[in-house]
Amino acid sequence: MTAGGSTAGGAAQTDVYVCTNCPGANATNPGTSNRPVDTIARGIQLAQMNNLPRVLVAARFGANVGTYSEDLTMAEGRSLEGRWSVTGSAGNLTWARTGPRTQLRNTAATGLKFPAGITAATAFDGFAVEKNGPGLGAGRVAGITITSSAPVLRDFSVDVPQIAIGTANDAIGVDVSGSSIAMAGPTLQGGAGVPSVVNAGQGQATSIGLAVTFGRVAVTNVDFNAGNANTSSAGVSLSSAAGSTFTRGTYAAGAAASCFGLASTGDASGVRVESVTATGCPRTPNVLNPSRVGVGVLFDACPPLSPGGTTPIVRNVTASGGVVGGNNSSAIGAAALDGCAVRFEGAPAGGATFTGATGAPSLGQGPENAFGLVCSFAGLRNMSGFDARCSVSGVTAMGGAVGSTNSVGLACDGTCGNQPASCRGSCEEVVNNTFMAGPATAMNHVFIRNSSPALRQNLLGVGANGVACGNNAAVAGLSIEGSASSVTNNLIVAGPCLTSVGVVHTLRLRSDNSTPSPTFHSNTIISTPTNGGGNSTLTSLGVQLTAPMGSAAQLQGGVWRNNIIFAGPSQGGGAVSIAFRESTPGTDPVTLANNLFFTQGTTSLYLDEGSSTLTTQTAINMLTGANGNLVGNPQFVNAGNGNFSLQNSSPARGAGGNAGAPTVDVTGGPRPLPAGSNPDMGCYEVN
Repeated sequence: MTAGGSTAGGAAQTDVYVCTNCPGANATNPGTSNRPVDTIARGIQLAQMNNLPRVLVAARFGANVGTYSEDLTMAEGRSLEGRWSVTGSAGNLTWARTGPRTQLRNTAATGLKFPAGITAATAFDGFAVEKNGPGLGAGRVAGITITSSAPVLRDFSVDVPQIAIGTANDAIGVDVSGSSIAMAGPTLQGGAGVPSVVNAGQGQATSIGLAVTFGRVAVTNVDFNAGNANTSSAGVSLSSAAGSTFTRGTYAAGAAASCFGLASTGDASGVRVESVTATGCPRTPNVLNPSRVGVGVLFDACPPLSPGGTTPIVRNVTASGGVVGGNNSSAIGAAALDGCAVRFEGAPAGGATFTGATGAPSLGQGPENAFGLVCSFAGLRNMSGFDARCSVSGVTAMGGAVGSTNSVGLACDGTCGNQPASCRGSCEEVVNNTFMAGPATAMNHVFIRNSSPALRQNLLGVGANGVACGNNAAVAGLSIEGSASSVTNNLIVAGPCLTSVGVVHTLRLRSDNSTPSPTFHSNTIISTPTNGGGNSTLTSLGVQLTAPMGSAAQLQGGVWRNNIIFAGPSQGGGAVSIAFRESTPGTDPVTLANNLFFTQGTTSLYLDEGSSTLTTQTAINMLTGANGNLVGNPQFVNAGNGNFSLQNSSPARGAGGNAGAPTVDVTGGPRPLPAGSNPDMGCYEVN
């Protein structure tokens, strides 16, 4: 692309030209291609005076790169376009858009400014913005400031100078702010085939790549990197940014006490985050004061949706909490907290992965808590908030690969402990996902407390690396407490730890003296896989059912239909292996029908009321509400390699009941096969 100024025939000037180091350039020139001005501020002034839409700014003259050190304020309808290369001689210059991004060095703490009233008619294209450092360390320093306006920024970068004097209290790359009646609405984009890049730099208190308050931003293909700070660091920080969209790019925090890849608080209606990578805390050189909270993607403190509002969506995102350590520390891949009803989604073509802890500090202990994905009533700053009715589909969530005290793949934590039976708690639907805890003392692939989501067609504890069990570790495939969930078509595999339980179901009384009664239908529930990998298993339980302490009433222990309940091998002195254990009195299932029980290496199939051992199929079917249950080896195709589908000779084939049976299996294939027959037990239907 080339451009010229006034022609010999006197054609009207269409653009203003700026070149700081071109021969003959000065402030008194008319700003034509052959007689450019030497500052951007003068170029904007001429564009306003002559009603011209564009100011073309040279990046270099010949091989000499020019830097513009100016305090600039943009004007409505006057766009800046960088990347222009200039050759020739004074009065005979040629312009081509083939250069690097034009270098702009701010001389004010607020950086390049877009004041109120700027619209999309004003563009900022092809610039490398350098934040000024000397003398500005006491306050808030930004590379670009956008106030109640909606410009278009594309093909740009923001960086800190290589040598800076002093450190800003709050270091911001792009600072966007509006008000409830004058929202800011900028568009931030990458260039042709390259991302825009924002580096916030170090802050004494905070460092944020993109800060948005009362703004509706549209971001595509931009990388935001925060610097280190004492208190908080975030790649992207949103406050009441309803309707904002984020597509492609990387959002990374620096090291701080709390660090977030993307963090949103306040109204998040319509926010969409898609195909980005978000990272919380990096490995920090400060080994004596490691980060305590790291979250890849966080939604917190959301008000109820207004009429016409839509739930925020996080789709095809890769997010990790990062590196944290010490007491009360938490690494979380993604979280919806305190009233935030977020949809976490993954598509087959893109996928979504949420990982809690990705590393440990150079010295000292790793995180106390590592979560892949959390939906909870408790917010970071409000521990008595509102249920987060999020939904999860098509994602992989893992506690992480670093040893911790507690590790959870998915946690749904609600308020129903002190609510009546109608309370649903946190999490809505959890469908077609893979969940796995990381190495820890206590591991739960899925943890549900005082909430009643629908769990369908999920893989729990099934992954390429299996379950890593440390010394004295305990693992549960599904830990469910005070819940009326529907648990259908799931493969639930605990793991070969010292204590291994497929499903831990703990009953809780609600405030109206009701006991939530979940339904478990067509699941394959495994405590210890048959290959016996990992450490020795001392306690192996397919299902453990527990009543509240001190309860004398017969409580509803759930509906159990068409499940395969398998207690794998245990070994050592005092080893316990039971397919179904009622650990306390008053914990009877409401219905126990058409389930297949098997305990490898022992005949303890069912422990009734915490005291009576049942060893035969007949004894199990004599329990209240029990019928059609079988005892026998389910004959998995290859359990040692994680294949828990059924051989044709399995006793589970065609042995399920039709009452409440799902019409598909865990893979989405039709059920039953052939049509009109009885379904298979477990989560797989054999073709």
